Amino acid sequence: MTERTALYRFFDAAGQLLYVGVSGNTEARWRQHAESKPWWSDVADKTTEWLDSRPEALDAERAAIRAEKPLHNHQNKPSSIIDEITPWGPNEIPGGTWSPYEFIAHELKGFIQSGAMRSGDRFPTVRTLIEVYGVASLTIQRALNLLKAQGFAVGRQGFGVVAVTPAGLRHEVAGSEGTEGSIEQMSTHRATPSPRSCAALGVPPGTDLDAKRWVRVIDGRPVELVHFYRHPEARADSTVHETTDRVTAAPANAEAVKVFGVVPLLVTLRVTYSEDRHPLGLYRIVKNGDLLTTRYEF
Repeated sequence: MTERTALYRFFDAAGQLLYVGVSGNTEARWRQHAESKPWWSDVADKTTEWLDSRPEALDAERAAIRAEKPLHNHQNKPSSIIDEITPWGPNEIPGGTWSPYEFIAHELKGFIQSGAMRSGDRFPTVRTLIEVYGVASLTIQRALNLLKAQGFAVGRQGFGVVAVTPAGLRHEVAGSEGTEGSIEQMSTHRATPSPRSCAALGVPPGTDLDAKRWVRVIDGRPVELVHFYRHPEARADSTVHETTDRVTAAPANAEAVKVFGVVPLLVTLRVTYSEDRHPLGLYRIVKNGDLLTTRYEF
């Protein structure tokens, strides 16, 4: 004999759907909700639909949660970003150097950095990510484990993997005054910039220059590595009248890996100029792509 089971819905005074559930004894189940749910005081109305069996009611509950998005259901509720994930596989990237799991972790991390996901928001299920990216379960698990190791995700029993905003994550405005955090590992020395940096500064390749190096740290985490090279004809007290920035993404080199770990990098070559447009110096600014995002305002 099958057990008739109720599918019930709770609404607030404005008609917002608060919760969808199933039970064979609604009165007893509702008393449990009243004792344990912090949102119970918001319930102003309810509906009840009796179905012929519990499996039928559970199927209806899953469909209702996915379609109607009640405010306080978590189980069976799809992730808020599922419709925003690019529906193609990481193996399709021409000339890509990242492993598929690194690409997936980087893309999911981007939803946190952009603000599309907040701390506590649920990531899509492993099964859903397998379908979206067309990869094996192990690849998805490695991507989620990488996010956890980097401080962008945490697993919750019975709920799945949720987003975390790590300490040190900052959204910066390019050119804003003031430097947040502390400057560490400062050194002054002579050094030869890379050929690309020499070209940006307007000196022959292999030129030996006065140089400085430092790391900017926020909340105990390195967010920026800076190399400064002074033009051989510039004085230390020269006044800067203009700057130009050349911004690129770059693969991690050995030094960046030592400072930041394996993370995406944003590299800025910033050249400063005197009033008569003579180059004064070059800053090679390497930002930790996990923790810093930059907005340019014009």
